[in-house]
Amino acid sequence: MTPDKQPDARFTTATDFLSQRLAQEQERPARLAVRTVLNLAQAPGNIAQMLSEAAAAVGERMQAAFKRHVANMTDESQAIATRLTFAEINRVPPTKQAEMIRDGKDATVVSEAAVRQRRCAPEVQAALVEHCKDHSASMRILAGRPDATLDTLAALTDSKDWRTQMYVVEGIGGRMKIEEANAAVAHKKAAIFDDLIKGYKSDYAPYLVPVCRSSEQISEMFDKTSKTLGMIEVFVENPYTPDSVLIEIASSPTMQLVRHDVARSAREILQNRAELRESSDDMAPS
Repeated sequence: MTPDKQPDARFTTATDFLSQRLAQEQERPARLAVRTVLNLAQAPGNIAQMLSEAAAAVGERMQAAFKRHVANMTDESQAIATRLTFAEINRVPPTKQAEMIRDGKDATVVSEAAVRQRRCAPEVQAALVEHCKDHSASMRILAGRPDATLDTLAALTDSKDWRTQMYVVEGIGGRMKIEEANAAVAHKKAAIFDDLIKGYKSDYAPYLVPVCRSSEQISEMFDKTSKTLGMIEVFVENPYTPDSVLIEIASSPTMQLVRHDVARSAREILQNRAELRESSDDMAPS
């Protein structure tokens, strides 16, 4: 093959290839749009509405995420975050910190700087919940703090983030073990506990069942709990568990086969209760 005779090109040039693809793409949207409209027209109205709402929700989340990303990049947000990081050293009053959080509420760097302080004052927590509740990472940290106030935990019981939910449940479960001298505090804890029971999930069992003193609520939780082997023991160990729950555990073929020790414990508790009732009847005056 001589240099002055080159073979004809066997591949389409980049320009021709892109031109062909562009022409194809310009033809496709109309056909796709027609099929989409027809499918939605044939579907029930509620399905079409659900799809529309889902698309709108995704769009809103994307817009919110982009807004936070842009806010994180501004010099003002970075400055606020830096001031909050050193707020305790510089003895910045909690009310002033709350104002700073409000001013930088769109930036996650601000909320994270505030929530990672060694001490997070109630005023700061309230400002975070009010202005930055959609900052998932910051809310997880806040819910998991040992100094999280009851007001903070109450405000986060309706969180859609699973880890935030679990931090709230763990926090309330631990505090329910404490006998409160203040009736108002005890009432507030009980109210939060009741709200968690209403939205109960199986994962809550290790934290809520051991501290529950209502047989009715324990029965309600048992009905909603996945009967996985690691979740049943807490029901047997709670002295307020009603007989109906213990009978179901003791008579379960799965429990008798795989966790016979738990089933045996349930039977022993039922037997002890029966003996106590019989002795009480014998002691009653005739």
